[in-house]
Amino acid sequence: MSTNHTWTFFRAGGLDQVLFETADDFRNLGHLDQKLWVALSCPVKGLQFDSRTLELIDTDKDGRVRAP
Repeated sequence: MSTNHTWTFFRAGGLDQVLFETADDFRNLGHLDQKLWVALSCPVKGLQFDSRTLELIDTDKDGRVRAP
């Protein structure tokens, strides 16, 4: 499925990374080309990111958010 969502990127640590600013960014995460992902798995705890949001994204409840 194609999407018209426009992604915003920033450069940190020598990597281009997606900037999540809006709910629309999260709604379209499934459409982000996997080649653009910085990591294919991350923990749901211990990040400077809202842990409750990560827990909601962790649909299999294994404590990690993973690329399909």
